[in-house]
Amino acid sequence: MIHHVQTSRKAVAMTFDDGPNPIYTLKVLDIFVEYIINKTRKHIKNGSTLLFHDGFGDRSQTIEAVKILVSELRLQGYQFVTVSELLGLGDLDKSME
Repeated sequence: MIHHVQTSRKAVAMTFDDGPNPIYTLKVLDIFVEYIINKTRKHIKNGSTLLFHDGFGDRSQTIEAVKILVSELRLQGYQFVTVSELLGLGDLDKSME
């Protein structure tokens, strides 16, 4: 699984896991918005992929977390790109070394 692309560009990709998992989905739904945000803040860096497990039940926590994160990351200068674009940025940076 790709969770990070080495790039100097302030770019991140967001993707959503649409398939419910019988073991983990209910656990994920119990997570509070602040926990999602705080954990993401600690690990975000150039080239990160943010994956949200929201494929089952109430998605309000994910929606609220995404609203806050998008606003904060834009203020920090991050650009939101697709996963394909992010992968391309990694290749571009490697070819420039």
